[in-house]
Amino acid sequence: MGESLAFRMSRWSAAHPARVDAAVTGVLAAGCVPAGVALAGATGLLLSLGLVVPLAGRRRSPLGAAAVVGAVAVAQLVTLPFWLPADLAVALVVHTVAARVPSRAARFAALVVGVAGSVAAGFRWSTPPEYRANALAAAAVLSLLTVLI
Repeated sequence: MGESLAFRMSRWSAAHPARVDAAVTGVLAAGCVPAGVALAGATGLLLSLGLVVPLAGRRRSPLGAAAVVGAVAVAQLVTLPFWLPADLAVALVVHTVAARVPSRAARFAALVVGVAGSVAAGFRWSTPPEYRANALAAAAVLSLLTVLI
């Protein structure tokens, strides 16, 4: 019997990480950038690109990608009162740091920053009349996603 398709795909992606990262970045950009523009115009364009484009180099420079995505995520929290689809990039870079950086301290720091950002986002993006309940629910969901991804 021959190798399964999943095994061949896994072997190919391990041999071509830059191509896989470029493809993931392209797919996310194709979906997230137009949505960001529709939601927030030019600001959504810039923030979405700033969140998604660093994913292209996430395996070569996981901490660099995390720093850029983190800075853009903070800028988004300051400028927009709502989430963007490109925010998925935050969870992806936290995963990349956890999977690729040998330093336990760096991995833990990425997780703490990701969860703290999730809590901040929950409070920033929640709405009245149940502000506190909405904020805590959003923070819990975002934190859980950050930890699980």
